[in-house]
Amino acid sequence: MHDDQLREDQNRALAGLDAFVTVSEADAARYRAALPQVSTRILCIPNSVPAPGVAPSTGDSRTIVAAGRLVEIKRYDRLLDAFAKVAPQYPDWSLRIYGRGTQKQFLRKRIDELGLYDQVRLMGAVSPIEPEWAKGAIAAVSSDGESFGMTIVEAMHCGVPVVATDCPHGPGEIISDGRDGVLVPLEEGSDAFAHALASLMQDAGRRGAMADAAREKAARYAPDRICARCRPLRRAARRRRPGAPAGAAAPCRRDGPAPDAPPGAPRHPAVRPLDAPRGSRGHRGRRDPLPGGHRRSAQGAPGAAAQAAQGPGQAHRAAPVVPRRGGHPGAGRAHARRGPLGRLRHPGPGQGPARGRPYRRTGTAALPAAPGP
Repeated sequence: MHDDQLREDQNRALAGLDAFVTVSEADAARYRAALPQVSTRILCIPNSVPAPGVAPSTGDSRTIVAAGRLVEIKRYDRLLDAFAKVAPQYPDWSLRIYGRGTQKQFLRKRIDELGLYDQVRLMGAVSPIEPEWAKGAIAAVSSDGESFGMTIVEAMHCGVPVVATDCPHGPGEIISDGRDGVLVPLEEGSDAFAHALASLMQDAGRRGAMADAAREKAARYAPDRICARCRPLRRAARRRRPGAPAGAAAPCRRDGPAPDAPPGAPRHPAVRPLDAPRGSRGHRGRRDPLPGGHRRSAQGAPGAAAQAAQGPGQAHRAAPVVPRRGGHPGAGRAHARRGPLGRLRHPGPGQGPARGRPYRRTGTAALPAAPGP
């Protein structure tokens, strides 16, 4: 999903990090196998997906919902071909595809070629998407590759069972095939995808059972549970910085996946201490290395070449930064306003948040500018 130069720069910079975090166990295992000489801890912490503030689907809408960028890797052409195979038997079912992208005209043409103009709609981009998931009875993910699969968990939160290709890397780690969704072997194409759709379209009882299990599974990705997996990693990294108590032991990881990892997730390699050197904190009062509570993952660490040039002291912290209170990506962003000369000043009593916040760049992570006097 990234060009060769970015991957080369990223892999070279990885050796100077405390830890490198991916959003799937399969991707973490792939990095370990490709970089056996690197002692940096490589692990998986999946994305968090908060529960939506909408009522779950009733499951009786006879609507299939898909959402994402309209680009080649999402393979909406596969979904259209699969739906075309079952549409004649289920004329009261419809397919809605949400999103924008370069393949919009191609997909519109394909809909006409398949004679699906009465049953398929390209809905455009909609935000928030959760109310649209809740209008569906089945969710469909037809991609050739998913680094994680946010849409899968979003649909599960809304009580919608997901039919997804078993593509690298995320769907197979989220969906338990036959329990809370259906996984379709990637090599079996649109015929197998059509069969999986039909198996749910014709069985409301099965859809209902999967919907209940899907909501239970989605709870694993609640922000507080993902935060619990992030905090020990951050504490371990801090202990290795200059100024740590004398005699502090190098923190180690346990052998095997984290407690909340999906069943069947691959085990980690043997225990290894986190003893990569760290530089000075360099920012007064800083809590998060990235604004807004966001974190980096193996699916791209932009500017990794600059990291390598800076050395371990300025290494990009791939360890995740968790959202603070609020459970959404922006919850960790402190309210602030600009003062004279553009300096950052905290709002006074009774003053609301500013619309913007200045940042300065250190290494490859954008850090909040130091407060003014």
